[in-house]
Amino acid sequence: MRRLKIFLLILISIFVVLSGWFYLAGMSAERTVLSNSYYQDLAAETDLVSTLHQELRDSLPQMALQDITKELEADLTEQEKIFMEIGLQIITDAFLQSFDEAWLEDQLLVVTDDVLAVIKGEQQTFTAVINLRENKEQFREKLINSLETLPAELTEMLDIPTAQTEQMAEQILAEMDLPDQIYLADLIAGNGDKMPRDLKNAVSTVQTTRGTYQYLPYFIFVLMLLLSFLLAGYAGGLKWFGGAVVFFSITFLVGIQFSNTLILPVVFSEIKNELPFSPQLFYSAADYTVSSVLIIPLFTAAVGLIFIFSGIILGRANQKAQAE
Repeated sequence: MRRLKIFLLILISIFVVLSGWFYLAGMSAERTVLSNSYYQDLAAETDLVSTLHQELRDSLPQMALQDITKELEADLTEQEKIFMEIGLQIITDAFLQSFDEAWLEDQLLVVTDDVLAVIKGEQQTFTAVINLRENKEQFREKLINSLETLPAELTEMLDIPTAQTEQMAEQILAEMDLPDQIYLADLIAGNGDKMPRDLKNAVSTVQTTRGTYQYLPYFIFVLMLLLSFLLAGYAGGLKWFGGAVVFFSITFLVGIQFSNTLILPVVFSEIKNELPFSPQLFYSAADYTVSSVLIIPLFTAAVGLIFIFSGIILGRANQKAQAE
């Protein structure tokens, strides 16, 4: 009978550990990727926004040049490429001075808040609006100023008519065709307020998973604790249950550290060519994310220790009462 009880207690501990890992993973997601404040703090603690902004500065001219070359359906001469790159860099500089890092950070946070609201079921459709009107006007003014202050030899090289910089700027703006506003729903869905089926299924899966780890583990913990009491008494049940809680907390903590130090470098080596992030930024973001979730397993480990010590104290009290 004793062996059966021990076997059942071990089985209960396994259920507690598995549920605990699931619970901690879910709570870690709630504290990071599903938290609005996480993205605000991440932007403040790392160079994420400035890195993205610099990536745009570096890549936009080349992307535009490739599109122009493709559109012309002809290879440009080396001199034509140089002239084109100079002109595109002037446009890019004026554009990014108008749509600066502060603007980019604000828009990223607006979009993030809207996406998270949909994922969490707080709203059914994407409603975020990216406003370009005011910055577009700044871009026009900065572009005109940039063209007007070019050296004469560069103006001649780029074939910009004298005293027609404003018309040239208007032509460039017309070619870019920037809207006054961009609706996230149109950007993501492409058909108004209806999400693509794959995206809708992904959101539904996340919502279902959130509902599971936010409630089910508590039910399992209570049930396993009661079964522990039934099999090992109050003192023994507290110690068995507390031990399982400490175990899943410590192993989860070790797993996080292991992932950060050993697995992330391998992952980064595979995807580094696809991301506009430097290694330093990647690891800074990873370190900040890990530090954000450490408190969760540490807290549950403390709760587990409280159960263990409560069981020890209760056991000694029982022994003392029996001795008397």
